Amino acid sequence: MEYLSDLDVLLNIAGVPLDARCTCRPALPADLTACVPRVVGVTPLNGADMAGSHARQGGSGGSGGSGGGAVTAAAVKQHIGPAQDVRVVDVRRHHFSCVDGRGPDEVLGTWGGDAGEMLLALAVWERVGQRPLTPEHVAMFVKAYVKLSPQRHVYYHTDATALAFVMETAGVEDVDITMAPVEVQAALLRGLTSPNGQGCGHLRAMMENPVEYRVGEPLVAQFITAFHRLLWDTSDATRTKIQYYVLHGHPADGVETDATNAEVAYLEFESSPACVREQRAPAFPPYADDVSVFVSHPAAVEAKRNATAGLLAKVSGLGKAELRMNLNAVGKEWAAITEGKLVPLGLPRFIVSVG
Repeated sequence: MEYLSDLDVLLNIAGVPLDARCTCRPALPADLTACVPRVVGVTPLNGADMAGSHARQGGSGGSGGSGGGAVTAAAVKQHIGPAQDVRVVDVRRHHFSCVDGRGPDEVLGTWGGDAGEMLLALAVWERVGQRPLTPEHVAMFVKAYVKLSPQRHVYYHTDATALAFVMETAGVEDVDITMAPVEVQAALLRGLTSPNGQGCGHLRAMMENPVEYRVGEPLVAQFITAFHRLLWDTSDATRTKIQYYVLHGHPADGVETDATNAEVAYLEFESSPACVREQRAPAFPPYADDVSVFVSHPAAVEAKRNATAGLLAKVSGLGKAELRMNLNAVGKEWAAITEGKLVPLGLPRFIVSVG
Protein backbone atom coordinates (compact mmCIF):
# COMPACT_ATOMS: atom_id res chain seq x y z
CA MET A 1 0.00 0.00 0.00
CA GLU A 2 1.28 3.48 -0.86
CA TYR A 3 1.12 6.53 1.32
CA LEU A 4 -2.00 8.62 0.77
CA SER A 5 0.37 11.60 0.81
CA ASP A 6 1.73 10.35 -2.51
CA LEU A 7 -1.53 11.41 -4.19
CA ASP A 8 -1.46 14.50 -6.37
CA VAL A 9 -4.31 16.84 -5.50
CA LEU A 10 -5.74 20.04 -6.93
CA LEU A 11 -6.74 22.76 -4.52
CA ASN A 12 -9.07 25.58 -5.46
CA ILE A 13 -8.65 28.62 -3.24
CA ALA A 14 -10.70 31.70 -4.05
CA GLY A 15 -11.09 30.47 -7.59
CA VAL A 16 -7.35 29.95 -8.07
CA PRO A 17 -6.36 26.30 -8.88
CA LEU A 18 -3.22 25.13 -7.08
CA ASP A 19 -1.30 21.86 -7.48
CA ALA A 20 -0.26 20.41 -4.14
CA ARG A 21 1.34 17.34 -2.66
CA CYS A 22 1.75 16.58 1.02
CA THR A 23 5.25 15.40 1.84
CA CYS A 24 4.59 14.62 5.51
CA ARG A 25 5.01 10.87 5.54
CA PRO A 26 4.91 9.05 8.88
CA ALA A 27 5.68 5.35 8.92
CA LEU A 28 2.81 3.15 7.81
CA PRO A 29 0.96 1.28 10.59
CA ALA A 30 2.28 -2.20 11.35
CA ASP A 31 -0.95 -3.85 10.19
CA LEU A 32 -0.34 -2.51 6.67
CA THR A 33 3.38 -3.23 6.37
CA ALA A 34 6.11 -5.00 8.29
CA CYS A 35 8.57 -2.29 7.21
CA VAL A 36 8.13 0.11 10.12
CA PRO A 37 11.26 1.90 11.39
CA ARG A 38 11.69 1.26 15.10
CA VAL A 39 15.44 1.41 15.63
CA VAL A 40 18.28 3.37 14.05
CA GLY A 41 21.73 1.84 14.39
CA VAL A 42 24.95 3.62 13.40
CA THR A 43 28.16 1.64 12.91
CA PRO A 44 31.43 3.53 12.33
CA LEU A 45 33.78 2.39 9.59
CA ASN A 46 37.42 3.37 8.97
CA GLY A 47 37.88 4.31 12.64
CA ALA A 48 35.39 7.16 12.27
CA ASP A 49 34.62 7.43 16.01
CA MET A 50 38.32 7.70 16.77
CA ALA A 51 39.02 10.33 14.12
CA GLY A 52 38.61 13.24 16.55
CA SER A 53 38.61 15.74 13.72
CA HIS A 54 38.55 15.79 9.97
CA ALA A 55 39.92 18.27 7.46
CA ARG A 56 37.91 18.66 4.27
CA GLN A 57 39.69 18.21 0.96
CA GLY A 58 37.51 18.40 -2.12
CA GLY A 59 33.85 17.51 -2.52
CA SER A 60 31.31 15.57 -4.50
CA GLY A 61 29.60 17.81 -6.95
CA GLY A 62 31.49 21.02 -7.63
CA SER A 63 34.97 22.36 -7.07
CA GLY A 64 35.20 21.39 -3.40
CA GLY A 65 35.26 23.18 -0.10
CA SER A 66 36.82 23.06 3.33
CA GLY A 67 35.70 22.57 6.85
CA GLY A 68 36.21 20.26 9.80
CA GLY A 69 34.96 18.92 13.07
CA ALA A 70 34.55 15.73 15.07
CA VAL A 71 31.96 13.28 13.75
CA THR A 72 30.91 10.31 15.91
CA ALA A 73 28.30 7.60 15.62
CA ALA A 74 26.33 9.30 18.40
CA ALA A 75 26.39 12.58 16.48
CA VAL A 76 25.19 10.86 13.30
CA LYS A 77 22.39 9.12 15.17
CA GLN A 78 21.27 12.42 16.66
CA HIS A 79 21.37 14.02 13.22
CA ILE A 80 19.14 11.28 11.77
CA GLY A 81 16.64 11.61 14.58
CA PRO A 82 14.05 9.17 15.98
CA ALA A 83 13.38 6.00 14.00
CA GLN A 84 9.67 6.78 13.73
CA ASP A 85 10.50 9.97 11.83
CA VAL A 86 12.50 8.12 9.17
CA ARG A 87 10.59 7.90 5.91
CA VAL A 88 10.71 4.62 4.01
CA VAL A 89 9.98 4.57 0.27
CA ASP A 90 9.27 1.99 -2.41
CA VAL A 91 12.57 1.31 -4.19
CA ARG A 92 10.69 0.33 -7.35
CA ARG A 93 8.78 3.61 -7.64
CA HIS A 94 11.08 6.18 -6.07
CA HIS A 95 13.78 7.89 -8.12
CA PHE A 96 17.47 7.71 -7.22
CA SER A 97 19.31 10.95 -6.55
CA CYS A 98 23.05 11.55 -6.45
CA VAL A 99 25.16 10.83 -3.38
CA ASP A 100 26.11 14.54 -3.58
CA GLY A 101 25.73 16.32 -0.23
CA ARG A 102 24.00 19.44 -1.52
CA GLY A 103 20.45 18.17 -2.04
CA PRO A 104 17.83 19.11 0.58
CA ASP A 105 15.27 16.42 -0.35
CA GLU A 106 14.96 12.98 1.22
CA VAL A 107 16.73 10.71 -1.23
CA LEU A 108 17.79 7.25 -2.21
CA GLY A 109 21.40 7.84 -3.18
CA THR A 110 23.71 6.43 -5.83
CA TRP A 111 26.49 8.15 -7.75
CA GLY A 112 24.91 10.26 -10.49
CA GLY A 113 21.37 9.31 -9.47
CA ASP A 114 19.12 7.99 -12.23
CA ALA A 115 21.33 9.67 -14.82
CA GLY A 116 24.31 7.69 -13.55
CA GLU A 117 22.26 4.48 -13.69
CA MET A 118 21.21 5.13 -17.29
CA LEU A 119 24.81 5.76 -18.27
CA LEU A 120 25.86 2.61 -16.43
CA ALA A 121 23.33 0.57 -18.41
CA LEU A 122 24.57 2.03 -21.69
CA ALA A 123 28.19 1.25 -20.80
CA VAL A 124 27.26 -2.33 -19.89
CA TRP A 125 25.41 -2.67 -23.19
CA GLU A 126 28.61 -1.66 -24.98
CA ARG A 127 30.78 -4.02 -22.91
CA VAL A 128 28.54 -7.08 -23.16
CA GLY A 129 27.63 -6.39 -26.79
CA GLN A 130 31.32 -5.72 -27.58
CA ARG A 131 30.59 -2.82 -29.90
CA PRO A 132 30.15 0.95 -29.58
CA LEU A 133 26.60 2.24 -29.43
CA THR A 134 25.32 4.69 -32.01
CA PRO A 135 23.60 7.94 -30.98
CA GLU A 136 20.36 6.30 -32.12
CA HIS A 137 20.86 3.38 -29.74
CA VAL A 138 21.57 5.77 -26.88
CA ALA A 139 18.50 7.91 -27.61
CA MET A 140 16.30 4.81 -27.89
CA PHE A 141 17.40 3.49 -24.49
CA VAL A 142 17.15 6.84 -22.71
CA LYS A 143 13.58 7.28 -23.88
CA ALA A 144 12.67 3.68 -22.97
CA TYR A 145 14.19 4.05 -19.49
CA VAL A 146 12.34 7.27 -18.74
CA LYS A 147 9.05 6.13 -20.27
CA LEU A 148 8.88 2.54 -19.02
CA SER A 149 10.43 2.88 -15.60
CA PRO A 150 7.86 2.36 -12.81
CA GLN A 151 9.44 5.33 -11.04
CA ARG A 152 7.23 8.39 -10.78
CA HIS A 153 10.17 10.62 -11.71
CA VAL A 154 13.63 10.34 -13.23
CA TYR A 155 16.43 12.41 -11.70
CA TYR A 156 19.16 14.51 -13.32
CA HIS A 157 21.24 17.21 -11.68
CA THR A 158 23.77 19.88 -12.42
CA ASP A 159 24.89 22.82 -10.30
CA ALA A 160 24.70 26.59 -10.61
CA THR A 161 28.39 27.00 -11.49
CA ALA A 162 28.26 24.47 -14.32
CA LEU A 163 24.98 25.88 -15.61
CA ALA A 164 26.45 29.37 -15.69
CA PHE A 165 29.34 28.00 -17.79
CA VAL A 166 26.84 26.41 -20.20
CA MET A 167 24.93 29.67 -20.59
CA GLU A 168 28.10 31.69 -21.10
CA THR A 169 29.43 29.20 -23.64
CA ALA A 170 26.14 29.35 -25.54
CA GLY A 171 26.07 33.17 -25.36
CA VAL A 172 22.60 33.23 -23.81
CA GLU A 173 21.02 34.51 -20.60
CA ASP A 174 17.88 33.64 -18.66
CA VAL A 175 17.16 30.49 -20.65
CA ASP A 176 15.25 27.78 -18.80
CA ILE A 177 17.50 24.75 -19.24
CA THR A 178 14.45 22.48 -19.13
CA MET A 179 12.64 24.36 -21.92
CA ALA A 180 15.41 25.47 -24.25
CA PRO A 181 14.28 27.05 -27.55
CA VAL A 182 15.28 25.10 -30.64
CA GLU A 183 17.54 27.87 -31.89
CA VAL A 184 19.88 27.66 -28.86
CA GLN A 185 19.86 23.92 -28.21
CA ALA A 186 22.99 23.13 -30.24
CA ALA A 187 24.93 25.88 -28.48
CA LEU A 188 23.75 24.68 -25.07
CA LEU A 189 24.78 21.11 -25.87
CA ARG A 190 28.33 22.26 -26.61
CA GLY A 191 28.56 23.49 -23.04
CA LEU A 192 26.64 20.61 -21.50
CA THR A 193 28.98 18.03 -23.04
CA SER A 194 32.07 19.81 -21.71
CA PRO A 195 33.43 18.74 -18.29
CA ASN A 196 33.13 22.34 -17.08
CA GLY A 197 29.45 22.28 -17.98
CA GLN A 198 28.74 19.15 -15.94
CA GLY A 199 27.62 19.82 -12.37
CA CYS A 200 27.49 16.16 -11.37
CA GLY A 201 30.91 15.13 -10.10
CA HIS A 202 30.36 11.48 -11.09
CA LEU A 203 29.50 12.24 -14.71
CA ARG A 204 32.24 14.85 -14.93
CA ALA A 205 34.82 12.37 -13.62
CA MET A 206 33.87 9.95 -16.40
CA MET A 207 34.12 12.69 -19.01
CA GLU A 208 37.61 13.51 -17.77
CA ASN A 209 38.78 9.91 -17.24
CA PRO A 210 37.06 7.61 -19.77
CA VAL A 211 39.97 5.15 -19.82
CA GLU A 212 39.96 4.73 -16.05
CA TYR A 213 36.22 4.06 -16.05
CA ARG A 214 36.56 1.90 -19.18
CA VAL A 215 33.74 3.78 -20.84
CA GLY A 216 33.62 4.63 -24.54
CA GLU A 217 34.86 8.21 -24.89
CA PRO A 218 31.83 9.48 -26.90
CA LEU A 219 29.28 7.68 -24.69
CA VAL A 220 28.92 10.23 -21.90
CA ALA A 221 28.42 13.09 -24.36
CA GLN A 222 25.97 10.97 -26.37
CA PHE A 223 23.98 10.25 -23.22
CA ILE A 224 23.87 13.91 -22.13
CA THR A 225 22.79 14.91 -25.64
CA ALA A 226 20.04 12.28 -25.87
CA PHE A 227 18.75 13.08 -22.38
CA HIS A 228 18.48 16.81 -23.06
CA ARG A 229 16.93 16.32 -26.48
CA LEU A 230 14.21 14.26 -24.82
CA LEU A 231 13.84 16.90 -22.10
CA TRP A 232 13.44 19.63 -24.73
CA ASP A 233 10.96 17.74 -26.92
CA THR A 234 7.72 19.38 -25.78
CA SER A 235 5.71 17.10 -28.08
CA ASP A 236 6.78 14.03 -26.10
CA ALA A 237 4.88 13.48 -22.84
CA THR A 238 7.74 11.27 -21.60
CA ARG A 239 9.66 14.42 -20.67
CA THR A 240 7.22 15.21 -17.88
CA LYS A 241 8.72 12.43 -15.75
CA ILE A 242 12.10 14.16 -15.63
CA GLN A 243 13.06 16.08 -12.50
CA TYR A 244 15.97 18.38 -13.28
CA TYR A 245 17.81 19.78 -10.28
CA VAL A 246 20.25 22.70 -10.15
CA LEU A 247 22.15 22.28 -6.89
CA HIS A 248 23.76 25.10 -4.95
CA GLY A 249 26.60 24.99 -2.47
CA HIS A 250 26.37 25.55 1.24
CA PRO A 251 28.73 27.48 3.50
CA ALA A 252 32.05 25.96 4.44
CA ASP A 253 34.37 27.88 6.77
CA GLY A 254 32.03 30.85 6.41
CA VAL A 255 32.45 30.95 2.63
CA GLU A 256 29.68 30.05 0.22
CA THR A 257 29.98 29.47 -3.52
CA ASP A 258 27.69 27.64 -5.90
CA ALA A 259 30.02 24.64 -6.01
CA THR A 260 31.00 24.51 -2.34
CA ASN A 261 30.47 21.23 -0.52
CA ALA A 262 30.97 20.70 3.17
CA GLU A 263 30.17 17.01 3.62
CA VAL A 264 31.26 15.91 7.07
CA ALA A 265 30.55 12.17 6.70
CA TYR A 266 29.65 9.40 4.28
CA LEU A 267 26.51 7.46 5.23
CA GLU A 268 25.56 4.07 3.77
CA PHE A 269 21.94 3.21 4.53
CA GLU A 270 20.79 -0.36 5.11
CA SER A 271 17.24 -1.66 5.46
CA SER A 272 15.82 -4.24 7.82
CA PRO A 273 15.03 -7.71 6.40
CA ALA A 274 11.32 -6.82 6.46
CA CYS A 275 11.95 -3.70 4.38
CA VAL A 276 14.19 -5.61 1.98
CA ARG A 277 11.39 -8.14 1.41
CA GLU A 278 8.97 -5.31 0.65
CA GLN A 279 11.59 -3.54 -1.51
CA ARG A 280 11.46 -0.44 0.69
CA ALA A 281 14.37 1.63 1.93
CA PRO A 282 14.91 4.62 4.25
CA ALA A 283 15.24 7.97 2.47
CA PHE A 284 17.34 10.74 3.99
CA PRO A 285 18.28 14.32 2.99
CA PRO A 286 21.98 14.91 2.23
CA TYR A 287 21.66 18.50 3.48
CA ALA A 288 19.61 19.21 6.59
CA ASP A 289 20.00 21.39 9.70
CA ASP A 290 23.06 23.05 8.14
CA VAL A 291 24.83 19.68 7.98
CA SER A 292 25.93 18.11 4.70
CA VAL A 293 26.63 14.39 4.27
CA PHE A 294 27.07 11.94 1.42
CA VAL A 295 24.01 9.63 1.28
CA SER A 296 24.35 6.22 -0.36
CA HIS A 297 21.99 3.23 -0.67
CA PRO A 298 24.11 0.45 -2.22
CA ALA A 299 21.68 -2.39 -1.45
CA ALA A 300 18.66 -0.48 -2.75
CA VAL A 301 20.38 0.47 -5.99
CA GLU A 302 21.41 -3.16 -6.53
CA ALA A 303 17.72 -4.11 -6.42
CA LYS A 304 17.03 -1.30 -8.89
CA ARG A 305 19.73 -2.64 -11.24
CA ASN A 306 18.08 -6.03 -11.26
CA ALA A 307 15.00 -4.35 -12.76
CA THR A 308 17.12 -2.31 -15.17
CA ALA A 309 18.62 -5.54 -16.49
CA GLY A 310 15.19 -6.64 -17.67
CA LEU A 311 14.58 -3.41 -19.59
CA LEU A 312 18.08 -3.43 -21.06
CA ALA A 313 17.65 -7.04 -22.19
CA LYS A 314 14.49 -6.11 -24.10
CA VAL A 315 16.10 -3.12 -25.77
CA SER A 316 19.47 -4.70 -26.55
CA GLY A 317 18.51 -8.33 -27.19
CA LEU A 318 21.28 -9.47 -24.80
CA GLY A 319 20.87 -11.94 -21.95
CA LYS A 320 19.27 -10.59 -18.77
CA ALA A 321 21.41 -12.63 -16.37
CA GLU A 322 24.69 -11.46 -17.91
CA LEU A 323 23.48 -7.88 -18.00
CA ARG A 324 22.41 -8.00 -14.34
CA MET A 325 25.77 -9.39 -13.27
CA ASN A 326 27.63 -6.68 -15.20
CA LEU A 327 25.38 -3.86 -13.99
CA ASN A 328 26.17 -4.73 -10.38
CA ALA A 329 29.87 -5.40 -10.99
CA VAL A 330 30.55 -2.31 -13.10
CA GLY A 331 28.39 -0.19 -10.81
CA LYS A 332 30.56 -1.15 -7.83
CA GLU A 333 33.69 -0.57 -9.89
CA TRP A 334 32.56 2.93 -10.88
CA ALA A 335 31.49 3.79 -7.34
CA ALA A 336 34.96 2.89 -6.02
CA ILE A 337 36.65 5.06 -8.66
CA THR A 338 34.37 8.04 -8.05
CA GLU A 339 34.68 7.77 -4.28
CA GLY A 340 38.44 7.79 -4.69
CA LYS A 341 38.20 11.04 -6.61
CA LEU A 342 35.43 12.87 -4.75
CA VAL A 343 35.31 11.56 -1.17
CA PRO A 344 38.19 12.99 0.87
CA LEU A 345 40.64 10.49 2.31
CA GLY A 346 39.78 9.85 5.94
CA LEU A 347 36.26 11.24 5.79
CA PRO A 348 34.26 9.50 8.55
CA ARG A 349 32.09 6.70 7.17
CA PHE A 350 29.13 5.04 8.85
CA ILE A 351 26.64 2.30 8.10
CA VAL A 352 23.15 3.42 9.11
CA SER A 353 20.79 0.51 9.75
CA VAL A 354 17.09 1.25 9.96
CA GLY A 355 15.06 -1.62 11.36
